Amino acid sequence: MSEPRTRGELQEAVAMHEYDPGLGRQQGKKARGPGLQGASALNLQQLAGNAAVGRLLGGDGHAGGAAAPLASGGAAPDILAVQRLAGNAAVGRGLGAGRKAAPGRRGAAGSAAPVQRALRVGSLDYSKEYKERTDGLAPHQHEAVLNELVNHAVGGFRDQAARELSREEQAMFDREERRIAQQLRKVIVSPVGQRGNHPVLKQFVGVNEDFGAKNRDVRVNNYTELARNLMGWVYAKEKRHQEKNAAEHVQREGEVEIFLNVLLRRIHRMAEGMKGGMTGREAKIMDHELATGLSHIESQPIKHGRYDASKANRPIGSYLAYFDGRFNKKFEGTSLETLVADHGGFLALMQNPEKFGFRDKMIALHDLSEYFGHSRHTPPGMGKEHVPEIDQDDTWSTAGYDHHGNRVVVQDRGQNPVVKPDGSVKEHPSTRNENSNTTRLARSRNIPVWAGQSYTAARMYKMAAEAGASKEEIAAVGWGIFSFWRINFDHTTEFAYHTLHEVMDIAQNFGVPYDVDDQYASLGLPKVQRIADKLVGVRNSTDAAYEDVRSQIRAMERQMSRPNRMTLDHEEHFLRVAYGVQDELEDIRANLQERVERFARWQQLSSRERTKLVTYCLNHLRETRQRMNRLSSRLAAMPR
Repeated sequence: MSEPRTRGELQEAVAMHEYDPGLGRQQGKKARGPGLQGASALNLQQLAGNAAVGRLLGGDGHAGGAAAPLASGGAAPDILAVQRLAGNAAVGRGLGAGRKAAPGRRGAAGSAAPVQRALRVGSLDYSKEYKERTDGLAPHQHEAVLNELVNHAVGGFRDQAARELSREEQAMFDREERRIAQQLRKVIVSPVGQRGNHPVLKQFVGVNEDFGAKNRDVRVNNYTELARNLMGWVYAKEKRHQEKNAAEHVQREGEVEIFLNVLLRRIHRMAEGMKGGMTGREAKIMDHELATGLSHIESQPIKHGRYDASKANRPIGSYLAYFDGRFNKKFEGTSLETLVADHGGFLALMQNPEKFGFRDKMIALHDLSEYFGHSRHTPPGMGKEHVPEIDQDDTWSTAGYDHHGNRVVVQDRGQNPVVKPDGSVKEHPSTRNENSNTTRLARSRNIPVWAGQSYTAARMYKMAAEAGASKEEIAAVGWGIFSFWRINFDHTTEFAYHTLHEVMDIAQNFGVPYDVDDQYASLGLPKVQRIADKLVGVRNSTDAAYEDVRSQIRAMERQMSRPNRMTLDHEEHFLRVAYGVQDELEDIRANLQERVERFARWQQLSSRERTKLVTYCLNHLRETRQRMNRLSSRLAAMPR
C-alpha cells in the first residue's frame, strides 16, 4: 500500500496496525524509499522510530516532552542605536485613548479559538486533521493526536527530505532538530490569536499583545519543502528579533514619520493637480470620497443607462475597510480602531499629516495607493488609475550577485506554487517557494522571508514616485510599511505580512539602496540630521563661491585701476556679469543661512514647520547647487 494521504486513510491504516506514523508502512510491507543510510540522511538514527522522535522533540522517549528553550534573540543592529532628533512620533496617537482593549486576545491559550488552516503537505491538511480529531476531547488528550501527526510528518522527512536535502542542509537540520520539531508542533496546532501558556504545546504563545499568535498558513507540496520552510523559520529567529526591534525603533524615534509627512503633503498636491483634468463636480466628488472614505455613486460605471450602485458607498481602501469600526465590528470601539474618518478622512490627513499618528498615516498611504492606482479589491473612485500600474521595472527581485558583486534580478518574488487536486498550480502567498533563487538567497543569510517580495509596497513606491517623492521619502515609505506590518498588522488573518527583506528588496527598483549583507543601510536616508548636514554643505559651498567671485571682482578692479592704461570692453563686461553673479549668490546664501538657523532651533519648531523645512531641503538643495555651479561656470567662461 502507498503512504496514507487523507485523514480517513491515515486513521484506517493506524487502526489496522499497518502504519506507524514514525516508521511508515511496515508490518511485513516494504517501506517507501530506498532506505536511509549514514549520517548524510538527516541523522536517521535519531529520526527513525518513536524513541528517536521523542529525542527529536526534546522529551523522555515520548513525543510530548517539554519544549526546549529557544535561543534568545539578538540585539538590534548598531545603526538602530541612534540619537533621537525629532519628537513628533506620538502626535495624534491619543485619538484612541480611553477606549476598550483590543479584540485580538481571544482568551487564554487552549481555550476555544478559531483554528485556521496552518499546515498542509500535498493534499494532507495536518491542522484540519488535528482540529477534527481533537474536537470535543479534553486538552490532555490532544497531545496524543498531535504526537501521532508529528510522527507522520517525521516519517515524511525520513522518506523524502533526507534523500533530497544537501549535506549542508542535513547538518543544519540536525543542529536544530529540537527547535524544528517545536515549530512543526506549533504549526500543526495553529494557536491563531491565542496568548498565554498553551497546555498542549507547553510553551507561551502569542507574544503580540494586540492580536496574539500568528497565522502561519504553510502550504507545501512535499516534505522536503516543509523541512526547508521550518529550518528557514528557525534559523531566522535572531534576525526576526532584530526586525522587531527595528520596527519599534522606527515608530518610537519618529524620524521616518517626518518624511512621511512630507510625502503625504506632496500626494495632496498631486491630487489637487489631478483636478485640472476634472469638472468641478468631479473634483468635489473626489474630495468627498477622500474625506469620507466611501466611494461615490457617480464614480461607478454606467450600466443600462444608470450608475452601477453595487460598489457605491464602499470603503475606498482595504485597510480602512478592515480597521474602521464602521465596516469591521471586530474593532469598533477598541484601541485598534482607526478613527481617521472622524477627523476629516484621508483628505484632512494629507493636508495636515502632523495631526495624525503613524498608524493612520500608513493606513492612508496603503489605501491611497489603491485609490489612485489599479486595485481590483477596492471600488472605482474619481482618483482611480491616476497612478500607473507597476510594471516589470518596478518588480525585480534579487536572485543573487554576479562575480562583480552586481545584483542579479528575476521576475520571481518567491511565492510557493502549490499543486491543487485538479492538477492546476496556484501560488500560495503565505508560503515561500523553497526552490526559488530569491528564497535561497535569503535562506543563505538566515534572513526572514514569508509572503514574497511585496508588490503592495511597489505600488506605494510607485505612487510616491508619481507624486515627485525624493529617494528619502520612498525609503521612508519602505521603513514605514515594514514597521506597520511588523507591529500594527493583524497577524491572525490569512494574509501574511511582508518582512524587511521583502519590502526593501523591491525598494531597490525605485532607487533606494539595499543589500542582503547590509539590510539596515537605507534607514540612514530618512534622517533629519542628514538633511541638515546636506544643507550646511550647500551653504558652505555657496559661501566659498561667493567669496571667490568677490575675489575675482577685486582683482579686476585693481587691474582696471592701474595708472596709464585703457579699460577694455571685455573687462567692463566681466565686471557687469560678476556683479550680477555676486548678487545672485548673496541671495542664495542668505536663503540657505535662514534655513540653517531654523535647523538650529529644531526643538522649538512646530511639527508643520519641521515638515516645511525638510520639504524645502528635499525640493531645492540639488537645484540650488546646480544653479550655483552654473553661475560659477558662467563667470569662469568670461574673458579677463
